Amino acid sequence: MIEREWPPGHRLFSEGDFHLQFDPPRDGESEPALLLKIDAPTNTVTVLRCEVFRSDEAALAWFAAERRKRSH
Repeated sequence: MIEREWPPGHRLFSEGDFHLQFDPPRDGESEPALLLKIDAPTNTVTVLRCEVFRSDEAALAWFAAERRKRSH
């Protein structure tokens, strides 16, 4: 899995054709996690699903489960 900053100031996790935009929660609050597909030739981003999480671990586990589910 690749972790990078995109857009500036935000985190993007990439694995295969799927991407997860999730910023670290602050002060125990939940943050939205966006499951994305990015079409580079057309610069189009499609949001496939959105959930909220209180930790990186929970968001990344959800991301892994969604990738497995959608890869078949």
